[in-house]
Amino acid sequence: MATGPRINAARNIIAGVLGGCGAASFFCFIALDILWSRAAPRQPNEALGLVYRHNEHGSYTYFSAFQATACGLMFMTSIALGSAGAFIAPRKNLLGPARRYGARFKWERDDPGDFLKWTALVSVAVAPLFVFFIGPYIIRGLNAAGFVMNLG
Repeated sequence: MATGPRINAARNIIAGVLGGCGAASFFCFIALDILWSRAAPRQPNEALGLVYRHNEHGSYTYFSAFQATACGLMFMTSIALGSAGAFIAPRKNLLGPARRYGARFKWERDDPGDFLKWTALVSVAVAPLFVFFIGPYIIRGLNAAGFVMNLG
């Protein structure tokens, strides 16, 4: 794989965007999950559409299709985006001595221009705007098409 300075900078920028969006999506999920769980009923309410059971560490509440899908997608995409960002980020001086029960890896970030840090910070600031202003249209469209994602 070619590792020139331009490719290195591009990988750092992509990894920063993915990691920042993943972190922001996870924190938005936590905030909305707490807010919605506090306001949700403990019994299903079919008249209001609150029929999707949500388990918050053993405490069951009922969400709407929108709430269940929003929480499910934010949680799943945060893991996927953060993992992809960590995988794409370039590394140098990679050491992997074997241990008794597995392997341990140490490395240094290969980011001389601090692109990863700055793009991650910008992504953390911009991702909530996407989640709260564009995301609802996507979730409503998915629900209208019959797609509901529930974490249980």
